[in-house]
Amino acid sequence: MKKLNQICVIIFGLCLLFLCSCSVYNSKTSTAEQAINTNNKVKIHTVDQSVYKFKELEIKENVLIGITKKNSKTAQKYPAKTAVMDIDKNLVGISLDIQNINEIYTKNKTVSTILSIGIPVIVTFVAFLVLVATSLPVSY
Repeated sequence: MKKLNQICVIIFGLCLLFLCSCSVYNSKTSTAEQAINTNNKVKIHTVDQSVYKFKELEIKENVLIGITKKNSKTAQKYPAKTAVMDIDKNLVGISLDIQNINEIYTKNKTVSTILSIGIPVIVTFVAFLVLVATSLPVSY
C-alpha cells in the first residue's frame, strides 16, 4: 500500500513537471504582422523545413526580429550567418529573412492555460481518489 502511494506521488510530480509549461500553437498560420501584434510566442517553419520558436517577433528598422533566450535551441541552431543582437542579459534578437519563412504559428494562450492548469488539477484529483481508496479499510 505504501508502494502504491509512492507511485501516485511520483506520477503526480512528473505530470506537474512536464505539463506546467506546455505551449499549444494555433493550427492556422498567421502573417508576420499578426504575429508581431499578438506579442505571443511564435513557431516559425522555414522553407528548408526547419522549425524555430521565438518568445515574440518585432520589427526594428524594417527588419523582422525574433526574440529568444540566449541558450535556447533556436539561438543555438539558427544559421550562424544571421545577425544576432543582445536584447538584455538573457535574450537575443535574431534577424529573420521573410523570404525564408514558410509558415508562422502563434501561441494559443487559451488552450495553453487550460492544459497547464486543467491537467495537473485532474491528475491531482485522480491521485487523491486513488490515495483515499487505497487507505480505506477493506471489509469482507
